[in-house]
Order: sequence, then C-alpha cells, then structure tokens
Amino acid sequence: MIRCEDLVKSFQQGGDRIAILNGVNLSLEKGESMAIIGSSGSGKSTLLNMLGGLDRPDSGRVSLCGQDITALSDRDMSALRNRQLGFVYQMHHLLREFTALENTMMPLLIAGHGRKSAQQQAAALLEQVGLQQRLQHKPSALSGGERQRVAIARAMVANPACVLMDEPTGNLDQGSAQSVLELIQHLQAEHRTAFIVVTHDPRLAATIGAVHRLDRGVLSACADSNE
Repeated sequence: MIRCEDLVKSFQQGGDRIAILNGVNLSLEKGESMAIIGSSGSGKSTLLNMLGGLDRPDSGRVSLCGQDITALSDRDMSALRNRQLGFVYQMHHLLREFTALENTMMPLLIAGHGRKSAQQQAAALLEQVGLQQRLQHKPSALSGGERQRVAIARAMVANPACVLMDEPTGNLDQGSAQSVLELIQHLQAEHRTAFIVVTHDPRLAATIGAVHRLDRGVLSACADSNE
C-alpha cells in the first residue's frame, strides 16, 4: 500500500553535505500500523515528508497504492495526496476562524464534494471521535485533546489509505494522549486505515504496532517494542 525503496536525502549545511536518510526501506499494507522512533534530528520528520510527497528524495522511490509518487508532477502529487493520505502533526494546525465541523469538511471541499455531503460526512466522523456536541465550536473553545481529535477527524474524513502522524500526542497531557491513542486504534480497526506514527517516545510507539528505529539515516525494526 505504501512502500519506499533505498531512500536517500541530504541537506547542505555551510560547506558540508549532511546525510539524513541513507538507503531507507519501508513497506506497509492496508490496515497495518507502524511507529518510527529515533532521537531528535534523526530524520523522522524528513522521512514522513518523503512518504507524504511533501518533499522529494535525492534518490530512491516511494510508491503509494502502487503508484510511484516520486515521478509525479507537483499538481498530480497534490491530487493523489488529497485522495489517499491524511496528515496529523504535533500542532493541530486547525484554521482558527472555522468551526470543528468546517475544519473537518475542508479536505472534502477541496476535493470537489458538495457542501451538504461534506457536512454529513464530517459530522459523522466527529461523532465517531466523540465530538458530536462540539461541531460548532472554534479551536479556541476546544481543549488540546479535542483539537487533536478534530485534526484526526480531518485527516480521516476522505477515507485515505494511510494517515501519517508526526508526534500526534507531543503537546498533550497523559490523559489526553491516552485518549488519542485509543482513538487511533479504534479508527484503524473500524476503517482499515494504515497509520505511520513518528515519535521520540518508545513507550508510545509500543502501543501503535510494529516499531522501527531511525538511526544515522538507517531504518531498522526493533526486536523489542520497548527497545
């Protein structure tokens, strides 16, 4: 469903070329989940950007649902990303002037869905994540955990093949973080969506699924999920 082969990425820093990803390989099937751990600066977010088509590798290949996204134009990549991928970040990135319902509708409206249909789908998903009483609340009136639930609903509303998450509980207290994790597990079981979750916390990673560590640009499976 999503696969990368021999991904290489480096950045220029002064007079030096700094390697970030060094031949990364990864494969995930429909309904599976994976956590990627590693120290700060190890390249986790860079890898996620490659998988989501937000950045391009120096070499290597990323395929999504059988399509080589590294060969797509920016326009075609944007269209595929909107259909097949959802994104959740440490900061919820909700639009402050819009309600929870309107924020959740946004991917559907961008994809050309009618407003009534988008409202119905968004409301149904917000109910599924426990926010049926908060549809008309703007982000400023929501708690941190509620904002992240809206962000997850927005990522899921177009029924993507895969949701990419970058430190989704990083700004939440322990109770809210646990609630979000339970929500991820429920949505995975309900929708058969694949999840790739980047985190620096191995305890969080162990609750997601298969755990991989990114270290010195190389991704490898952890034999022990608490490693």
